[in-house]
Amino acid sequence: MRFTTRRNVVSGLGLSGVLGLAGIRPAAADVVTIDQFKELIDGILATKGSLIAAGATVENGWEKWLQKAIIDTLAEKHITYDLAPEQHVYDNRDATADFVGNGPTKDNPNVAVTDKTFVVELKCQGRNASLFKAGLEIDCNKLRKREMNAAYQSARRYVFGVVVAWEPSKGTVESQLLPKGHGFQKYVPMKSRFQDQKQAANDKSTDRGGDLYWVEVTQ
Repeated sequence: MRFTTRRNVVSGLGLSGVLGLAGIRPAAADVVTIDQFKELIDGILATKGSLIAAGATVENGWEKWLQKAIIDTLAEKHITYDLAPEQHVYDNRDATADFVGNGPTKDNPNVAVTDKTFVVELKCQGRNASLFKAGLEIDCNKLRKREMNAAYQSARRYVFGVVVAWEPSKGTVESQLLPKGHGFQKYVPMKSRFQDQKQAANDKSTDRGGDLYWVEVTQ
């Protein structure tokens, strides 16, 4: 039986602060698919609108808050997905990927990469739309095979971008906020077990907080 991260205890300063990921404890892990990971993020976007609106005022985005929300949601739902945040997957050892699914981590370095292993970089739209767009471009380039550590080169690689707001009068989301030439797609929400439907019905502040766009990096 494999053992990996079940819950990561996250300490930090809130949406505008820098959140550190620490305090990992092992537990039996379940394989997570990329579609389940999209569903998880979409459920957070669907029910945390007021918090996300606050995060959208941050200059450089709010990825660390979303990382924390992902880990907290799994813990609250008692779901043991094989997901680990902030992992060294690049030849540049100063850089980390936001999440690794079903693969080797700093706590389980001897686990093999399989056809179920994936790496995800997250970007969340903050106050500066240009920084968001440029950040997506940077992440797409970071995840090219030539940048990856040899152990992760066969893993599937994805960039996720969370769009909070755009101006229809100035064009589409794709033309304003997403870098050209990569083929970003909008995730189509489905009814999600990660959404707290009762809370969403009773609390008007929990309207939808954003939309998820994604692309698989294949080069």
